[in-house]
Amino acid sequence: MKHSIHFDPTTDSLAAVTAAVALLFGGTAATVVHSIAAPTGADTDNDADDANTPAIDPTSLDANGIPHDKRIHSEKPSRVAGNVWRKRKGVQETTVNEVTAELRARVAASGIASPAGAPAPATPATPPAPPAPAAPAAPAAPVAPAAPPAPPPAVNQAYTEFVQFVDAHRVTPANESNPHALISAQWLGDTLKYYGIESGNMVDLMNADPAKIAEIQAGMRVALGYPS
Repeated sequence: MKHSIHFDPTTDSLAAVTAAVALLFGGTAATVVHSIAAPTGADTDNDADDANTPAIDPTSLDANGIPHDKRIHSEKPSRVAGNVWRKRKGVQETTVNEVTAELRARVAASGIASPAGAPAPATPATPPAPPAPAAPAAPAAPVAPAAPPAPPPAVNQAYTEFVQFVDAHRVTPANESNPHALISAQWLGDTLKYYGIESGNMVDLMNADPAKIAEIQAGMRVALGYPS
């Protein structure tokens, strides 16, 4: 038969509990107290854990200064480039960081010096000083308004009328039905040279004196027998 006793350690005294046990199961309160008292060395769990922790072999430390641990390293101890333990596949980075910190603490507690090349604990970087506020930019100088574009050169009306006159009387297929279409390219060039236009090109009259152009046109009309 199994019996159970419930008590509140905040209100029930040891004497009351032992008396209740003695009443139910016989014996004296002193015997009960002796049977339930903590044995000598009851608080040795931590010491036992420490005793069960294997000693760290200095030669087992990799370049990171930690021994092989199957929680974060491959099942079979092997090292990769850089003389560090091969990582176990599928282990989360947070777990790697936690176990690595634990292993380094154990190594430090054991008094073993970390191998050359083992990374020292990172020193928190000092945040850079805030940049000095930039000086306000000087106001831009007012931009002078752009000068208005130069007016186009005045059209030489006399030249325009001369070109129209020549085009209306050129010897071209379009003017075959015009009995007054007698101006050939050869005759036009010779006539312009006669009046002092050495190139014989009509375009050189563009900026000529309107009176000069009128003189040439009048002479051509007379030569061709056109009415004035």
